[in-house]
Amino acid sequence: KNQPISLAVNGDAHPHGFARALFERSGLVVYTVGSNDNPALTAQARPQDGEIFGELPPRKELNTYTRFPMIVPSPSAAYNTNYSTNFLEEKAAAGSTEDSYLGVMMKSQPLLKMLIDPLSEQAKGYATIMGEYLKEACENGPREGFGSRTSLYGLQRPPLGTETIIRADKDTPYDSVVLSLLPFLLTNAKEQVILSVDRESNAFSHNKDKLGAIVTVSEQDAEAFEHSASASTCYNVVEPQHHQVDSFPIISHFVSRLLLFGHVKSTTQNDRHFIDAFSKSSKWLKTLD
Repeated sequence: KNQPISLAVNGDAHPHGFARALFERSGLVVYTVGSNDNPALTAQARPQDGEIFGELPPRKELNTYTRFPMIVPSPSAAYNTNYSTNFLEEKAAAGSTEDSYLGVMMKSQPLLKMLIDPLSEQAKGYATIMGEYLKEACENGPREGFGSRTSLYGLQRPPLGTETIIRADKDTPYDSVVLSLLPFLLTNAKEQVILSVDRESNAFSHNKDKLGAIVTVSEQDAEAFEHSASASTCYNVVEPQHHQVDSFPIISHFVSRLLLFGHVKSTTQNDRHFIDAFSKSSKWLKTLD
């Protein structure tokens, strides 16, 4: 329930199959696979070698302790940086064209376009940036690190077999909910998100049938929502905050609240068996075509 940040797995030989199963069913940041001859004695990470790591509380309790997970490496100033209104509006104009990933997806998926069209210009710009970021981050991923150990790093789906609930109360702004849904709807994490809608939420209850064609929608009162949030398969609960004009944070930090990041490594240098075993995992995040 309250998972630690890291995991080290050792065996007579590198236990790739067992370690991969743990990787796919958990939400840690650092995974290390070793053997008796070359054991993983610590769960340390070397970000200079592509071994991305971070610090974060259990996902459901994130808002209690912090605004964003800490990602290493990342500049401290980025956690308090927001996109300007002018930049977002420029991006909004670009996002409607087929030169952007979001534009291509909206053309091929009319229901996605229906979801995005009512957004404010600033939120449309933010959605465009999100599409660009996800496309670039997932392309050719996971990516190999470098150094004396063999590592793979990149964005990941939530633990397989779990779901994330995004809650739309009667006063939750439309823009905030849609922006929280997008990292799922544009990727292979699409089947792992549920939109919990308060019956008095006019923005979503009235469109429940149409929304149900693009995302799983559950109309719930407060009691039913709390019951769903406490289920063992619920990994994260997101209650979106209102995005004011001056509070559209750096996109990687926004996405880190919703999806996983980090690395998995072998203690052996140039371990191609490890690369073959872990690079094929369906936990790695992929954008949809």
